[in-house]
Amino acid sequence: MTSKEAAALAKLINELQNLLPDAYVAAEADDHSQAIRRFLRERLCLHPDGEIRTTHLWDRFAEGISDGKFSSITKNRFLCLLPAAMLAEFGIRKSHSIKQETGVARGFHGVIFRSVL
Repeated sequence: MTSKEAAALAKLINELQNLLPDAYVAAEADDHSQAIRRFLRERLCLHPDGEIRTTHLWDRFAEGISDGKFSSITKNRFLCLLPAAMLAEFGIRKSHSIKQETGVARGFHGVIFRSVL
């Protein structure tokens, strides 16, 4: 890659990053996003050593759907809205390096389930 191409790519990445806040604001208006944020506020808390996989978050949210606490939503929609909700509630971003028994998974550093405390 030439330096000119690298500069053009860096500019494009910067422009794309500037679009992110608008996407997060739009997601906040969505009913599903509000349900996810309520779930996060009720079930999670910040913890410096905490790590949670996205699959564990979905499993707990799905239990809430079964119990009638949260409106029905597909797993795919939940996983798409989750990063914006976590950023809005806790100021943390999704990670692809959550340790598990068989390697690494997607999830979030810095939070744990309140029930663990």
